[in-house]
Amino acid sequence: MAVATNVSAPHTVFVYDTLMDDQVVQALLKHVPPSSSAVLNHYHRYSIKGRVYPAILPVETKKVTGKVLFGITNVELDVLDAFEDIEYERRVVEVSLLDKTEKLLVNAYVWSDKNDPNLYSEWDFETSTISWEGGVFFCGSEIGGTCDCCDDEKNGVDGDDGEEGVNDDVIAPSPVLLWSSVTCISRLTDAAEWKRLHKEGFLSMTLGFMDEIEQPDSKTRVATYESYFQS
Repeated sequence: MAVATNVSAPHTVFVYDTLMDDQVVQALLKHVPPSSSAVLNHYHRYSIKGRVYPAILPVETKKVTGKVLFGITNVELDVLDAFEDIEYERRVVEVSLLDKTEKLLVNAYVWSDKNDPNLYSEWDFETSTISWEGGVFFCGSEIGGTCDCCDDEKNGVDGDDGEEGVNDDVIAPSPVLLWSSVTCISRLTDAAEWKRLHKEGFLSMTLGFMDEIEQPDSKTRVATYESYFQS
């Protein structure tokens, strides 16, 4: 497989958090760059106590799903650096693009404090094409494949997984396949909860940060965040 090595301008940036939301990216960069789904192997995405966004750190047996933003200018990269603030450090990492047999060296923002006691569990975002139809969850993987976000096996026959609350009589219409994993259902709920509970406030915080970024007395992103979410 091809491995690209050029990370000079225009830049490519792997995002795995709130920057997967187009409205947040639009608020920061004034447009939504082209993107491609990707996986970062050997990293884990943690939840952070007191934050509505995640952190990633190297973990050999884990992987993080996200997407790569293409065509990022030097000025836009500076904006992203300021937005990620001192909590993150920008590193060059290797990701695998999901829509082609290619690996790519890209920028990614990694949590600065690898021993942070506030990191726990994991953090999820809506990275798969998932829908709720007739009381069951569906996604588009191949029969006999595994779920991209949790590696649980799915089947393309019926919903009989023995779990209460899943319609066991529904036959998945081709090519949409039944997602019979209760783990995945709970993770989709987490993603929906983030959008319902936190997106509006986070987007407002982002717009406020951008309004002040060029002012001499502007707040850092961390200070701006704390004024919005911890006041």
